[in-house]
Amino acid sequence: MLAIIALALISCGTSATITEIQQPKLDPETKSAILSALEEQLTEELGTPIKYESSEVIKIKKSYYLRAYSNKYATTTLLGVNDSGALFNLKVSCTSSSCAQSTTQCVPKFVGNIPTCTPCKLGTKDCKRSISSQ
Repeated sequence: MLAIIALALISCGTSATITEIQQPKLDPETKSAILSALEEQLTEELGTPIKYESSEVIKIKKSYYLRAYSNKYATTTLLGVNDSGALFNLKVSCTSSSCAQSTTQCVPKFVGNIPTCTPCKLGTKDCKRSISSQ
């Protein structure tokens, strides 16, 4: 009797599989291309050399972003997700030193078809939008 109960428990446990939820991934080559293009573009636009020291993919509400950190600035780039779950660059970034740690300020978004940044309300209010060609 005990063997039948054990067999029933084992078979129930193996037939009820947990579906893994696949998190979107940012390909290392895509990430490198985004960061290199941003470094070049922002160095020119800000008039000071920008070199990102670290970066991470973050999710805010239902959107994915690549957040990159230099010694002074944080840049947040809006990412899209394709049908295979790969993240790609939507070509709008927002950069700030004052709002570098915020998940609600100086974050890119689209208002209709217009790329914009949420305002930075801290410190120097220095949120700068960049549109990349790559």
